[in-house]
Amino acid sequence: MASAKETAQGLELAVQVGGMTPLKAIEASTATAPEVLSPQAPETGMLKAGYDTDFIALTSNPLDNISVVADPDNVTHI
Repeated sequence: MASAKETAQGLELAVQVGGMTPLKAIEASTATAPEVLSPQAPETGMLKAGYDTDFIALTSNPLDNISVVADPDNVTHI
């Protein structure tokens, strides 16, 4: 499992180098990723009743600047 730092770096790379939008990068690492593991992890990656979900609150919108996810000082709640 990737660390929070590795995940944040992956999001930044997906946007800056891979040409993804911040939303698509976030979806790829959260909601879409469990689809790859479907039978093993069918109810993860979404903020939905009955799903196993982790989420964070940030000081600013990562859709405006994906780099906010890389700085722990921007995380207000886990």
